[in-house]
Amino acid sequence: MVPWDQSTLKPLFDQLIPTLENLTVAQITSRAAKARLPKDVLAEVEKDARWAEPARKAVAISAPQVAAKWLNKSGISAENQAELVLGTAVASILTGHVMLMRKLDKLIASQATAPPPQEKN
Repeated sequence: MVPWDQSTLKPLFDQLIPTLENLTVAQITSRAAKARLPKDVLAEVEKDARWAEPARKAVAISAPQVAAKWLNKSGISAENQAELVLGTAVASILTGHVMLMRKLDKLIASQATAPPPQEKN
């Protein structure tokens, strides 16, 4: 078995951390939008939903260390790194796809309920 170390996992978490933050921000702002809050309040909610910089840095530092520890304890060899990277990349792509599809569905629904534009004479 080839052991994991944090340096081999850091690039993976460099991709995952922004994806996770964007997912949590989208979830919070979506809920605020459903409440039909004013645009200025929505902007403030989105700003507040962003992770605090010290927390983001702590996750970026500790996540590769913790992942290496638990991957080694689980007996998963670092020879499987390509599979792990591919799996997380596909999950990230699918998450972005689902979020975009939901946004498009909302836009389509809002267009369907909007009154038709009036013709100018």
